Amino acid sequence: MLTWKVVEELNGNLFAKILASLGILFSVLLRVNMLFQPASLEIFLWLFFYYSLIKYFNSQKVKWLYISAIIVGIGMLNKYNIAFSLLGLIPHYC
Repeated sequence: MLTWKVVEELNGNLFAKILASLGILFSVLLRVNMLFQPASLEIFLWLFFYYSLIKYFNSQKVKWLYISAIIVGIGMLNKYNIAFSLLGLIPHYC
């Protein structure tokens, strides 16, 4: 559902939404929970973090920055891998 909303926010048409959703549905991401690892929350938080950044850039409302900060905080409590996502954004702003 969140993948659908990301494509919708990027002004994708119905074909793009279906294609992105099928890509997630038939990918390896569904098998993550079979290994009993806490990686499924991490994948969700990464996607939700980027969704909140896209919403911020499209609307310029500060509430989306607060939401992304909360997501990063929850992600740091889960695993520290969300820091790599933040480090990946640094070259874009420098």
